[in-house]
Amino acid sequence: MKRYEMTPALRTGNEMIDMEHERIFEEVNALLEACQTGHAREHLGEMADFLADYVAVHFADRKICRQNSSIRITPAIKNFMNGISVN
Repeated sequence: MKRYEMTPALRTGNEMIDMEHERIFEEVNALLEACQTGHAREHLGEMADFLADYVAVHFADRKICRQNSSIRITPAIKNFMNGISVN
């Protein structure tokens, strides 16, 4: 199973944002594991709740950080974001 992990290349330099990224990787990995073990249905509700909260908080935090120039977007981050498909 492919696991997502926070690597030094994905760090933004902002501890709060990096911790939020680590948390979403943990949640995605938990969902992937639930899918592999046949427990995805039970995990989906938790994931939906987490994502609703995460999106609201994380992107508000990112906006503030970008306005304060306290976040760096590295080529690795851009590549990772470009590789995410939302269908």
